[in-house]
Amino acid sequence: MNKAMICDSVRATKAKAYYTREECVAFHKSHTIPARTKIWIGRLSMASLLAIGTDLRHDLPDTPNVGRGRATTLVVGHLAIQVFASHALPEHSARAEGDLAALSNTQPKPGDWESFLIRTWPVGSRPVSWPPLKTFTNGGVDSIAYLMGRWKTGDAAVGQLTEDS
Repeated sequence: MNKAMICDSVRATKAKAYYTREECVAFHKSHTIPARTKIWIGRLSMASLLAIGTDLRHDLPDTPNVGRGRATTLVVGHLAIQVFASHALPEHSARAEGDLAALSNTQPKPGDWESFLIRTWPVGSRPVSWPPLKTFTNGGVDSIAYLMGRWKTGDAAVGQLTEDS
């Protein structure tokens, strides 16, 4: 989470920063991960170093552009980490919490993500087993580019919410 926040903070303009100052301070002081954040880990067949972020727009079935998200993909050596976070836009922050909780249920592109990634946050009830069944490669259909493009679902990077979210 720390590296995702650092990568976000080095953008060209602070006006475009995704994580709020309050979220950064809370993480620094008490390791509080922002609400509506998910984290996964995977493995890479070759050692590499990468940090890339993807901005997302969230639409609900009845309201377009209700929030924004940030998917950060980090690779250090053979370890791949992906952090996905969602925020409601200020003009929608008064919506019912159930509506805003739907932002957490944004779905990536269809894919065999369960075989490549292990969710580490929020902590689930089942034990984590390493390594994942599949490994990202340097090229082809299982490449690290597959993970980097996980949340890009149209002409723009737009996270799609499921109807039952």
